[in-house]
Amino acid sequence: MSEKFRLAELDLAGTSIPQMESDDGLSYEFSEFLQRQAGDASPAVTGVTMTSHKFNFETQHIQTIIDLCIATAGNENICQGFPSSGADQILTFRKGKSSGVRTPLATAEHIDQRVDASFLSWESFNAPADGNATISCRLQTLSALTNDKAAALSSVSVVDQAFKCGPIVFRITGDIADREPCVLSATWENNITYDDKNCSGSDFTNYSAIDDYESVLTIDLDDMTQAIDANASVALTSCVFYLKQVGETNAASKHIKFTVTAGDVLPSSNRQLKFRVRSFTIATDQAIA
Repeated sequence: MSEKFRLAELDLAGTSIPQMESDDGLSYEFSEFLQRQAGDASPAVTGVTMTSHKFNFETQHIQTIIDLCIATAGNENICQGFPSSGADQILTFRKGKSSGVRTPLATAEHIDQRVDASFLSWESFNAPADGNATISCRLQTLSALTNDKAAALSSVSVVDQAFKCGPIVFRITGDIADREPCVLSATWENNITYDDKNCSGSDFTNYSAIDDYESVLTIDLDDMTQAIDANASVALTSCVFYLKQVGETNAASKHIKFTVTAGDVLPSSNRQLKFRVRSFTIATDQAIA
């Protein structure tokens, strides 16, 4: 049987993501060319003009991702770039052991795939009230990829994050009091359009940015009286939403707070509300007020 490798860690210039709910593997996208000799049916020359690598993944380490994306002003709280002047970004794959479980970390039989520049964005998260929230992300590589097929691994960082849907408190135009519905689940989608470019003389994608995005928070609820007037959009005057760290009290400074500073709300159904977010802020390590 061929060897089995499992993703063990994503290291983003020294920040570890040690837990993955799912990953599509590192995708290889090529701009291919072929040429045929006059009169021939099959190609005479084949090759590749450009290479692009992307890594799409889903993780419960939401705060780690959020902290990276809110660290730089102007990134709209949803992205972070890692320039070539910094530390590498590394995908580590741990080898399985035939007739066993895993090859020991110190054995130089694992795989590292690394680049020295990349662009990270989080595209959405899903947060049920009774389960663990996950965040979906995209990592676009912006430099040549190197592979080490004889890597020895150090100990992997501890998995220490688990969030679920916390409370949402909002007020709309005309309200005299806050609304705080019982939420069954919440989904946030950024609906990102990317601007990826291959500059002249380069063999790989070396520019990536967000062209535009549209953030939408959708909450599911049972109390139909909370649904706003059908077929109507109403402006928000305030809106705060929390992701709650599992096992922590509301008073603990362990939660993630989203504050919508401009937007509106309308019903998707009589059991669902959609918040169209025009601007927002995020703060981690917060108490739930």
